[in-house]
Formats: sequence, C-alpha cells, structure tokens
Amino acid sequence: MKTGRILQCIAYALVAALPFSGAKAAEWKPTSDVEFVIPYGLGGGADLLARVIIKIMTEEKLVPVNVTAVNKPGGGASVGVAYVLTTKNANPNTLVLFNPQTQITPLTVKDARGWRDLTPVANLMLDDYLLFVGKDSPYKTAADLVKDAKTKPPKTISVGSAGTADDMSIAVFESAAGIKLNVVRFNSGGEALTALLGGHVNLASGNPLEFMGQMNAGQVRAIGVFRPTRFADLPNVPTMKEQGIDVVPFQMWRGVAL
Repeated sequence: MKTGRILQCIAYALVAALPFSGAKAAEWKPTSDVEFVIPYGLGGGADLLARVIIKIMTEEKLVPVNVTAVNKPGGGASVGVAYVLTTKNANPNTLVLFNPQTQITPLTVKDARGWRDLTPVANLMLDDYLLFVGKDSPYKTAADLVKDAKTKPPKTISVGSAGTADDMSIAVFESAAGIKLNVVRFNSGGEALTALLGGHVNLASGNPLEFMGQMNAGQVRAIGVFRPTRFADLPNVPTMKEQGIDVVPFQMWRGVAL
C-alpha cells in the first residue's frame, strides 16, 4: 500500500475516533475550527506527519471546518502540552501530536507536562531510525564512523538530535559501538537536518520521514539502519548488525491525543 493511501486511512480512522467511540463518533462534529497543536519545531517528522494528516482531512472533507497547524516547540514537548492545558483544556476541537518525548520528558524533568496530562486517541505509526551524514562526509558506513571514533577522544564527533527520543537512539548506538558522541540538541528534526547540511554537526540520528527528501536529492547519506532488516526502499543501506554493531532496535511512535 502506498504511503499516501496509508496516511489517508489513518486520517479517516482518526476522525472517526474523535472524540468518542462507537455510535457517538458518527454523530459528533467539530463545533469550531480545529487546532492541531504540534509540540515540535518546523520540518521535523512530527511536523511533517501532522501537516500530511491535515492536508488529507481538508482535501477529503473529513471535517466540516478548518484545521490549522500550530507549532509550539520547546522543553521536550512540554511547552506545547502546557499550551494546550492552559488555553485549550477539555476542548474537543483541539488535537495534539505526540511521541516518546511526551512520555520521556516528564520522567526526567520535574513538573514537565506530558502524555499523562492528555487523552491518547490513536497511535498512528512506528518510525525506525537511521544514522545520517552529509554528502561529503568521509564516513561511508557506520562501521567507518565507529573505527574513527575509537581513535579520538570521547565526544570529538558531534551528532544532531531533535530531542529525548533521538537521544535514546543515540544512546543505544553509543552503547553498542562502545563510543561516546557529542550530542547537539535542536527543537526539531528539520533543525538537526539544517545543521547537518551546514556542516555544524558530523552526524544526525533520525527517521526516514525527516531526511528522505534531502537523501533523494543526494545532500545526505544514510550509513546504517537501526532495525533488524534493511528498508525495502533503501536496499543499499546496511543494518547496524550487518556492520558488527549490535544495536537494540529502537522506534519512534507517533500518535494523536486530545
């Protein structure tokens, strides 16, 4: 099934689920324009996914009102969640895109707002991770990176991260490889990608959704896949395990809450 069709099915399912279940779902309609809050910056995986869903909801006329994307990045998603709780609490016309950051941040930051303050509606997808470098990077594979990192002091090589979930993927890689990278944090995958393209970081860890456009354009290269098997659409990118790096598979889930 094509990606567009999958997302269309997701959008239909999402609208059918809001804000009730069963017969009430078919009866309920938004009573005002819908605000789709994205607690992350522009250009990242969460932002791209939310905007695709909004596009489908609008073009397919799944809702009789306007749906507007509102980015509220910062604080590992806690800024966006706090905005919803302060201004839109209990408003069924407000959606929130959430992912592991809304789960992890409250565990590591005292009083941070997260998924427990929301009502989860649907888990839409699971994104696998890849490690990316710029087109002119000397690293052809993740094994090349690991070999070079072991000849240098810890944290010499920098890696861009869009938040706590990306941090976890990097930690999984570091643990398996026996190296320590310098993690540089950004508000979104889009910012991390920009830093990679500008040569401000040596690597970036992220999802295909965030980097595919630049990868197809030849501006970045994937040097390793975190999942146990290669991507069908990226048959030339080896898995970490194929390169002797025994990573624990780690995925980014993305869902919608009220």
